[in-house]
Amino acid sequence: MSDVVYHSCGIPDFQGNPLIEALPRPISARDLAKALIEHPGYDSKCRSVPQEERRLLTQVVTQFYQPGSKDIELFEMVDRSLRWGYAWRNPLSPYYRLRFGSGAPLESSGAYYVPYIPTTGGFALLGISGLGKTSAIRKILSLYPQVISHRNYNGVHFQETQVVWIHLDMPKDGSLKGLSSSFFAEIDRCCGTNFSDQYNGKRTTLDTMLQGMTKVAASTHVGIIVLDEIQNLCTTKNNDNIPQKALNFIVTMINSINVPVVMVGTPRALSFFQKEFQQAKRASAQGAALWERMNDDVEWNTFVHAMWVYQYTSQKVPLTEELSHKLYEESLGIPFLAVQIYKLTQEKAMASGRETFDGNDFHIIASGKMGLTKPMVESLRSGKDINLKAFLDLSPFTTKDYQSLYPDTPSPAAPPQTADKKTVQQKAISTMLGLGLTNSDAKHYVNLVLAKHPDCQSDTVIAREAYAEYLKKETTPKEENKDESSDGPVVVEGYEQNLSNGLIGL
Repeated sequence: MSDVVYHSCGIPDFQGNPLIEALPRPISARDLAKALIEHPGYDSKCRSVPQEERRLLTQVVTQFYQPGSKDIELFEMVDRSLRWGYAWRNPLSPYYRLRFGSGAPLESSGAYYVPYIPTTGGFALLGISGLGKTSAIRKILSLYPQVISHRNYNGVHFQETQVVWIHLDMPKDGSLKGLSSSFFAEIDRCCGTNFSDQYNGKRTTLDTMLQGMTKVAASTHVGIIVLDEIQNLCTTKNNDNIPQKALNFIVTMINSINVPVVMVGTPRALSFFQKEFQQAKRASAQGAALWERMNDDVEWNTFVHAMWVYQYTSQKVPLTEELSHKLYEESLGIPFLAVQIYKLTQEKAMASGRETFDGNDFHIIASGKMGLTKPMVESLRSGKDINLKAFLDLSPFTTKDYQSLYPDTPSPAAPPQTADKKTVQQKAISTMLGLGLTNSDAKHYVNLVLAKHPDCQSDTVIAREAYAEYLKKETTPKEENKDESSDGPVVVEGYEQNLSNGLIGL
């Protein structure tokens, strides 16, 4: 095993901290883009191989990755969180040893001094499926070594294991115990330990697991935790106030472990964030990265040109402006859809014997073979983009919005035509579908608001109020909270204790 290379830094708060100095040097945006690019090899001679082989080769296009401006911004947020998260946890500092170590006094007099340690800042990454959020975060994490084994730091014996990052997927049932178990399993995989056996007993309480996570994260110097698929917290079996309980758990985890947490999810996670948004902001001190689909501009053109290389039809189809626009129209600027449409179009061209394709083929594939994604695409196409910033804070609408809902005086004009009402309804429902609601729920809440405000002409206003009604319903406790395993009530004791001790603010 090679020795760790430590890089000194000019930032005073980083100096003398082996956890930070063992990380790669800060990287420029230009070098970062080069590091994130993933362009598999391509040989034009492959066009002459048998068709059955070329149909297999079309899969290569799914492996390419073209970073954009969002990736640069995301890297900077991760890098800041990681380095500043370690700044307050220097294992060579007497203050750190006092808080996480043996608790020995700092002075011979025996007096204890506990310094102020800021709450570590993480952030939320939200966006519809297919934008490449998980791919981007994984690519960025791969730029850092996951595990660093320290032996000697500047001539001082320093034998420690440092887990720089861990990436956890939220269980599909939203189980907090399942999430905690994944944490211990990932640490065991990285370090060869057996914490899972110690903390995964059937009778182990959630609070015991949280205390264990605090100890393990401190002993292994975890740098940053990524919680992916955070929207799964909103799809539990019984919905017994799970979002409230989950947010309490995560805030407690952040304050106890003092490790930056990055929460990644779809717009459905908004129902998790909104009701306790003040606490959510504490859990996301750096704010939220709200990813939107690409615009049909330079960034889209760069993406398409990079992807177009991976073409395996026997006849070469040059990229034209018309083809680029048509692919954008069918994929709506969503990278995953664009790649799949391009791949499937080539396969269709080979299977038909044409060995070429045009813009109409993109439409045929998008409308025929992309059935699983069609509801999402139609939602975006009819309702346009979902304004995530607007839905993150259900603050009062503008004066104009309120006049739309509550006009000062009845209008003498004839009531809106049925077609207009239907259009407003359809667009509002599409927006709700894009936020992750089922079709029946979307219709129910939109119709509920339309019944109250039949003259409202703004589908955005209707959608926002309908979403607010949905949140009220989904986050209202139905009964006494039940344990996820049905063995008894779940009480995140650490949260209540931290709240009473003033460690968590409201």
